Amino acid sequence: IANAAAMAALVEYRRRPTDRNLILVKLGRGVGAGVVIDGTLHRGEHSAAGEIGHVRVRDDGEACRCGNSGCLETVASVPAILRRLGADPELQPWDALALAGLVGDEPVRRALAEAGRHLGMVLANVVALLDIGHVVLAPDLRNASDILIDEIRTELASRILPATADLVEIEATQLGGDLVLAGAASGVLVDRLGVVLR
Repeated sequence: IANAAAMAALVEYRRRPTDRNLILVKLGRGVGAGVVIDGTLHRGEHSAAGEIGHVRVRDDGEACRCGNSGCLETVASVPAILRRLGADPELQPWDALALAGLVGDEPVRRALAEAGRHLGMVLANVVALLDIGHVVLAPDLRNASDILIDEIRTELASRILPATADLVEIEATQLGGDLVLAGAASGVLVDRLGVVLR
């Protein structure tokens, strides 16, 4: 049993032999991150590293399932984005293009931009603290990456040293739905068999 975002970060790291530091952000029903520092998956002292979904980003925000309010998850998870559009996360497709056909392109762009801004706010602190050079986004909401990445990039540029922000690479994962499974398999190869795929 392993954290999905951490496993996803592990497989993305292994696809990049020149990277030593990486953060993968997974947006699904929640928001979580996997962090690789100096080539090692960072789990944290309490195995809670990467729980960025429960960082407060709005003082006037709605209640979060963690017990606090205004958490990143309440504005940037896929259900939060869909609810902002008046769509039911259990009934509507998790696809930005399909949602645009239902509610209009501009409302979808605004909802994604807001989610991306809040993601960027939190990631700016992580990038500045750890000097992470590579951010990989893995949203379960299809066709949403471009807007999210643009907003994250804008927030980084306005919140951290410009020279550092210019060096941070931000991209969407290319592994699609197999990302977490591939990461879990990769973890087993390392932890049980000692095989490192780089």
